Amino acid sequence: MATSSTSFNDPPTAAQDLASLLLYAQRIRIWATGRSFATYQANIMLRDATERNFIEIGNIIHRFERTAPHFHQQLPDADE
Repeated sequence: MATSSTSFNDPPTAAQDLASLLLYAQRIRIWATGRSFATYQANIMLRDATERNFIEIGNIIHRFERTAPHFHQQLPDADE
């Protein structure tokens, strides 16, 4: 996670989650810029890093259902 909570056992706050989400998205953008899909497919480290960050983004969005339901309701569905 990009930011730490006040205690190791405390869940991250919605603000910390949002900061982490932005960091993960920025990393994906940086890694993908100027690279083709063929490069992505051929580079296992790039794939693993990118997919890990997408998983973290998904975990944060899922956590928003509990920690920030007002924010979660404003997120568009993937189907839209």
